[in-house]
Amino acid sequence: MLPPIFTLLSTDAACSAVLGAGGASRVYPFGEAPADVPRPYVTWFMVGGFAHSSMSDKPAADEMTVQVDCWADTAASAKAVAMAVRDSLETIGDLTNYNPSDRDPETKRYRMSFDIEIQLKR
Repeated sequence: MLPPIFTLLSTDAACSAVLGAGGASRVYPFGEAPADVPRPYVTWFMVGGFAHSSMSDKPAADEMTVQVDCWADTAASAKAVAMAVRDSLETIGDLTNYNPSDRDPETKRYRMSFDIEIQLKR
């Protein structure tokens, strides 16, 4: 029911390279990271989905849309993280939307965001 975001990113060398020391330990579900987390880091959460229904059986797969946000102290770093994470996640899903990039007014952190659609067999 939850996509294997952490598992995938923690085994990807490009993601570990851009996330720095601690690598995938900087990947947080439910769109929340600790206030004092080292940057860059990634947050993700499900924004939609459905079960592939069948008339004669229980659903064989779940389809989910996941929003991924890549946070960093510089725009260049946020872009590098987003590119590595995107490339890794596209091995299990399809990128469906680039969301507006912005800078948090309070923390001044840069954010690059995208949605990816993932289908998981049950």
